[in-house]
Amino acid sequence: MSTLRRGPGLLPTIAAVIALALTLSAAKWQFDRAAYKASLQADYVARQSAPALKLHEHAAKEGVDLRFRRVVANGEFLPEHGIYLDNRVRDGVAGYEVIMPLRMAETAARPVMVNRGWVARGAKRSEVPAVSTPAGRVTLIGTVVVPREEVFELSETTVEGRIWQNLVLSRYRAATGLDVMDFVIQQDNDAGDGLLRRWTPPNYGIDTHRTYAVQWLIFASLIVFFYVYYGFIRARPQTGGSPQE
Repeated sequence: MSTLRRGPGLLPTIAAVIALALTLSAAKWQFDRAAYKASLQADYVARQSAPALKLHEHAAKEGVDLRFRRVVANGEFLPEHGIYLDNRVRDGVAGYEVIMPLRMAETAARPVMVNRGWVARGAKRSEVPAVSTPAGRVTLIGTVVVPREEVFELSETTVEGRIWQNLVLSRYRAATGLDVMDFVIQQDNDAGDGLLRRWTPPNYGIDTHRTYAVQWLIFASLIVFFYVYYGFIRARPQTGGSPQE
């Protein structure tokens, strides 16, 4: 004899449909984010590959986006207004990034901040290492980056003399009175000053988004599997043998 067994009930079906919709939506969102980040990465590569622009010709133009563009700048460093960004580590060694304004050779141009490179910390944290600064007019090549105005800081003591925790341009303008441009140049060309210039390209986290998307698809597959298995396979009618005489 066969024992009639019904399939999944209404509530399990509704729960499965909702859970499946949520997991598939989450997977799609992660794939969309990965695609968006991939477009940002492609834009970064294209900007880095483009010919370097003359900064003084483009900095004052309206609507010109110089972020991640390579530029050429001419001017004179202002070492008296230089600062050291603390807690910058290279190959396990603590040090500073040396930030210094460059007075543009074109008198009408505003000064621009330059990240000249990295230097190891000395024996005493209170004593910043001596850095050689070229005198007179220099020509530098680098990449335009825009520092954040809002940064997470563990301590309220963000500035100790020339040692700063982070470069916040509005804070720098208030402290020095220099009306610097709204971005920083990461210097690439060697200036014979012993500074290390090894910049890390932006990490857009594309693989992370794709990994999360695959995880959500696995969850969706598990929902379908358990719904079918417990709702239909294990619930199949049981067929009994012929009764014994």
